[in-house]
Amino acid sequence: MPDTRSSAWEKEAKKLKKEKESKEYKEKYISELQKQGETHLIVSALITTVTFAAGFTLPGGYKEDDGKAILSKKAAFRAFVVMDTIAMVSSLCAVFLHFFMTMRKGEKFLEKHLVWAFIFTMVGMGAMAIAFATGLYAVLPHSSGLSFLTCILCSCFFLSFVVEYCQFWRAHLPDGGLFESQVLPPRWLLWNQLSGVDGRMRERHVWENILEEPFLLEAGAYERDREIIKQLKKENESKEDKEKRTSALQKQGETHLIVSALITTVTYAAGFTLPGGYKEDDGKAILSKKAAFGAFVVTDTIAMVSSLCTVFLHFFMTMRKREEFLAKHLVWAFILTMIGMGAMAIAFATGLYAVLPHSSALSFLTCILCSCFFLSFILEYFQNWRGMISGMVRALGYLDELFSERERTCSKRIHIEKE
Repeated sequence: MPDTRSSAWEKEAKKLKKEKESKEYKEKYISELQKQGETHLIVSALITTVTFAAGFTLPGGYKEDDGKAILSKKAAFRAFVVMDTIAMVSSLCAVFLHFFMTMRKGEKFLEKHLVWAFIFTMVGMGAMAIAFATGLYAVLPHSSGLSFLTCILCSCFFLSFVVEYCQFWRAHLPDGGLFESQVLPPRWLLWNQLSGVDGRMRERHVWENILEEPFLLEAGAYERDREIIKQLKKENESKEDKEKRTSALQKQGETHLIVSALITTVTYAAGFTLPGGYKEDDGKAILSKKAAFGAFVVTDTIAMVSSLCTVFLHFFMTMRKREEFLAKHLVWAFILTMIGMGAMAIAFATGLYAVLPHSSALSFLTCILCSCFFLSFILEYFQNWRGMISGMVRALGYLDELFSERERTCSKRIHIEKE
């Protein structure tokens, strides 16, 4: 019996080896590496663009007599210059590697250069976030809480970085690599019905239908209905269908990446071309004590950090092709992008309000016009949320009926036992 199993495993291993060594497999793999490189190139080019421009729109401005930077002796300004330079050089190195990758199509060559380009781009992203924080800290009064708030907000990027990489490494643990956050419902909802199924199989079966019918599993968990669980386990989709769905998610991510890159570009640049300008003597922001200016700085920082986190998520999404992984990260990237859009609209309104005379109608008109974005947001999402709320109400009604039926059954049993 053991010999039969070992021979079967050997045949399967040989079959997989032949498949991997086939020409079609190699061409497909090389094509995937090239697509991954194209997405990475967008991120690297974004960082190079904004950090290069920031190097010549220095926070604090220049002295009129000799053209030197006003804040050149400040520690925060020096940290900004160093970090901005690191971000620009590392991202430029990544762009060079991606540019050089087009010259050859060797599998090992592409893998090696893609890893190095990935490392350089990640260094560039981190340095860019630090440069933004130190640049704003240099021009804002240190006595106010605004400078510390911007630093805390910028540190959220590193928090997302740590969380993402913790999940990534947990996914490569020897026990199969399943971590709970990848499964949409909590473990207690699945355990009774699917405890006998392997972790990977449980994740695979559940995710096939859970996105379309999220309350179906919940109903099955409460009712312990085997037919519902069997329906969730159905494999009625071919490999081609799954590949098409994965490809659709990737294309959707590419579109979202463009939006996130746009927000990151403009908000990063706006952080160093502050409304109202700088004082000539000390290089501090002239409007630093105005409430509208403070609102501009905070919302601009939120927009930059959230969009940068989104860029990071899209950048990291190219590393794995699992459907549930892409869907989960796409949802989080979508949420962060929407936060970035809203914060960007508020930053634009508050920035203009800070520099325009408050007695004139122009400042109020700009605020009203900017609020039109939120009106479109509410109108669009009201339609979607209305459908979701009605679905939740139906599900709650169904669960209420189940609980009522259970109570009636229990009361009947108690009554029978008493008799």
